[in-house]
Amino acid sequence: MDGRAIDQENKFIYGLNSMRIFAIGIILVYHFMPDLVPGGFFGVNMFFVISGFLMTYHVLKEIDATGGISLKKFYEKRFLRIFPGVSLLIILGLVLVNFVSGDYRVDIDKQVTATFSFFTNWYEIATGGSYESQFIHHIFVHTWFLAVEIHFYIIWSLILVALIKMNKKKQFMEFSQLALLVALCLAMLSYFLLFVGNFHLAKNISWLYFSDFTRLSSLFTGAVLACYLRNERKPFKHSKVITILGYGLILLMALLFGYEIRLTYIVGFFLADFIAAMLVLNYTKLKGKSEAKLLKTLSEASYGAYLFHWPLLVMIPTIISGILGYIIAVVLTILLVIFNSKIWEPIITGRFTSAPKIVHMDMVPKGALSVAPLVSVGLIVILTAISSFRAPSMISLKQSIWENAVKQDIEKIQSDFGQLENQIGINVETGGVIDNGDGLNIDKIVEAGGVTVIGDSVLVGPRDYIMTHIPNTFVDAEGFRLAEHGERVIEQLKENGKLGEYVVIALGNNAVTDRETALVNMIKAVPKKTRLIFVTPYDERIPDHDGGIAMKKLAKKYNFITIMDW
Repeated sequence: MDGRAIDQENKFIYGLNSMRIFAIGIILVYHFMPDLVPGGFFGVNMFFVISGFLMTYHVLKEIDATGGISLKKFYEKRFLRIFPGVSLLIILGLVLVNFVSGDYRVDIDKQVTATFSFFTNWYEIATGGSYESQFIHHIFVHTWFLAVEIHFYIIWSLILVALIKMNKKKQFMEFSQLALLVALCLAMLSYFLLFVGNFHLAKNISWLYFSDFTRLSSLFTGAVLACYLRNERKPFKHSKVITILGYGLILLMALLFGYEIRLTYIVGFFLADFIAAMLVLNYTKLKGKSEAKLLKTLSEASYGAYLFHWPLLVMIPTIISGILGYIIAVVLTILLVIFNSKIWEPIITGRFTSAPKIVHMDMVPKGALSVAPLVSVGLIVILTAISSFRAPSMISLKQSIWENAVKQDIEKIQSDFGQLENQIGINVETGGVIDNGDGLNIDKIVEAGGVTVIGDSVLVGPRDYIMTHIPNTFVDAEGFRLAEHGERVIEQLKENGKLGEYVVIALGNNAVTDRETALVNMIKAVPKKTRLIFVTPYDERIPDHDGGIAMKKLAKKYNFITIMDW
């Protein structure tokens, strides 16, 4: 049977609503309870595959019918679908962000610009990899998904237009076959870039997760499937086994994989895309069935649920603590989904004709519908200006790290002055300051049996507190310090007389090279009879961190190493 028979037999593909509900379900569980489903982001892969498939399939139908693509109608349709929800999301976020910690308003103007221009994915690549961002989430970070999808719509539609013109001049093959070949090449190129990026996972992880170059693979996989169905001549029957197995495998992957697990990027994304494509293909073979109205309603609500839940989830619990905060976030998400679909979207798109009972048409001023999009944009500009004006220059944690880093630099300068005095036998004027402002005499802090702590940005903030309240303890911490820097720090501390008999190593969360090698180099650098204490790295998204595994392995090998779990 020709794949075009789908057009006549079904106006929609049975099962896609179920796929959307499953996808948004594991995404929401991942966001609310990341420890339960650490790989719930595979639901995004499912959405990408469905979007790539539907967009390509409908465009190929238009090409068959008219011989071309109306880009104006194509972009207009997607604008009317996407803009209303995004505008309401931004307004919601800008209102709510003024009632929570100022940390969430830092760079809010840049966040809004990235969201409104659909470049959130690249904004996150540029700014989302710092230690501080793990604690203060960007309130529009989840719109990276829309950014990638919009980029696909633009890139793929322009490629198809170019292919149409090229094929008209010299027809190499049937157009759907040519599109299939190009989509397949682009998908494979994206998967190749995803694979290559794994060689430096720690350095490239945000690029692998957010970039168009690596995530368009899912959308082009859907496009490949659509092109295949336009050329299909050998039908096969629908299989319930494929459906059950497909959902089961993706759920299993969501339970076992994680954001920083290498297998996620080597095979995880590819498998999720392939399974999602097989589910769509399998559903196209199911004829003469209709889905329950509830499934359709929930499916249509998935877009709104995805948009509105994140800023509520991030900010509401900071206002109302405990389970109540999460319950309120869920309830508000449901209300916003209803408001968006029944009132906001019809107003913005000018389709507010059959109003719900709670709103009557005579309540809407004449001409209001035509200017509604401009009014919403104006409101966003005003709210952005207000929020940006009230925003601090940097988040409090980053400021604390910066201030303590400056204090530590002052201490090192003072220590260098002291060494210079001893070496050349003259008195170097230092203003008589021998502490860092907290009464800590840094030249006398490490005595016999003292403790030296070497850490990264995690320890910069509490550094002074530790040194003040734990006698005979010296902390050397620095933002963005990698595990491989540990050996050099130990050598410097030995030279400066700041290395105690007990050395605590709180490094390993950040590394470019092999963590075990970096730890071995630190072990070799410390003097004999030094007692080492390894503090295992903590990341809530990773049950067994590579740094912690390496530390525990070395602790079994050397009896002078003690493990302290974070």
